Amino acid sequence: MILFTAGDVGGARAILPVIQECHSRRLSFIVLKHGPLSQECPSSWPKILPPDKLTAATTADWLAELKISTLVFGSSVSDTLPLTLARQSHEHGLPVMHVLDNWSNYRRRLEHDGLPMLIPDIYTVMDEIAYDGTVSEGLPSECIKITGQPALAPLADEYTSLNNNYIGKDSLRLLFVSEPVESDQGTGPESPTFRGYTEKTVLNILCQALQPFAHQIKLSVLPHPREKQDELAETWQAAKGGLCGGVLTKQNSRRNVLEADGVIGMASILLYEAWLIGKPVLSLQPDLRTQALRMLEKRANLNFVDQKEEIACEVDAWLQSIRQGNKSPHPDLFRHQGAAIKICDLLEDLLLPLVKKP
Repeated sequence: MILFTAGDVGGARAILPVIQECHSRRLSFIVLKHGPLSQECPSSWPKILPPDKLTAATTADWLAELKISTLVFGSSVSDTLPLTLARQSHEHGLPVMHVLDNWSNYRRRLEHDGLPMLIPDIYTVMDEIAYDGTVSEGLPSECIKITGQPALAPLADEYTSLNNNYIGKDSLRLLFVSEPVESDQGTGPESPTFRGYTEKTVLNILCQALQPFAHQIKLSVLPHPREKQDELAETWQAAKGGLCGGVLTKQNSRRNVLEADGVIGMASILLYEAWLIGKPVLSLQPDLRTQALRMLEKRANLNFVDQKEEIACEVDAWLQSIRQGNKSPHPDLFRHQGAAIKICDLLEDLLLPLVKKP
C-alpha cells in the first residue's frame, strides 16, 4: 500500500497526476486526509486521517496496521506534518519518495521541522536546473531523479489546441501576473524575507515604463488567489496612467497565459509556463535580494531584469520580441507531459524489492 501526502497546493497538484497513474496501474494506495491534496482528489479515492499523535511508536503501529509499504510526499515550508510522517516512515524502514514542485528551498523542505535533513530514497526534480540546485544544497546525487513536473503535463495539450500568434494584430494583449509579495515576504528590509520589491512597486514601475506604448497595448492584471483584489485594483487605478486594461475578475490562469501575446510578472510559476510554450516573457524583480527567486534568469530567451535603470530598455526589448511572434515551445514542455509516468515507474522500482520479499 502506497501512502500519499502533501503540505501545500503546489505539492498536492504535482502529486495528483502520480496518484492517477497509480490508479490506472491498479496499484494499491491511500491518501492522507490532510490539506489540499485530500481536498482536490476524487472522492472515490481511499483516504485516511493521520494518527492522533505523530510519535514514533504510534506512527509505527499506524503504518503497520494500514500495511503501508512506501510513502510519497510533497513538501511545504510551513506545514510540517508530511515531513514528520515521511521522517517517521523512513525510521520505520519504509522507502520514501519526495516529489519536488518548484525551484526553491530544495534543502529547507527536508529540514524545516528543525531536525537534521531527511534524505529520501528518491527525490524527483523537474529539470537540470533543479538537479544542480539540489546537489548544491547538499542532497546526494544518487537519490535525485529528473522526471519533469506532473502538474504541468496538461500544458502541452492546451498549447496545441490554441494558436494565437501575435503577427498582424493591431494591439498587444499583455498579461501581468501578480503575487502576494507584501503579505508573504514583507514590505521592506525590516522583514528578513523581503524580496527587494513588492507587487505594488513592480506594477507601478511597469505601468510607468509602458506609458510610451499605451496606444499599442492592453494590460490585464491577473491576481493571485490569495491576493486582495480590491487593493490590487486600487494600485492599478493609481498607476495605469494612459493604459487600457484592468484587473481580471474572471480568472483561468493557464487560459489567461495562453491567450496573452506577452507575459510579465515577478517569480510566478506562470511565467515559466509561458516560457515553456514560447511566449515572450519578462521577469521584473528590481533590487532582488533572494537568490532562490532567480530561477527564471537561467532560462534562455527570457527577459529578466533586477536593476531599475535597465527596466525601460528591457521592456522595449520584450515588446519587440512580441512583435516578432512566438518562438517554438521548449522541449521541457514535453518532458513534463510524461512526468507522472516516470515517477510512477520509479515508485514501482521502490516497491519491487518489497514484493519479492518472502
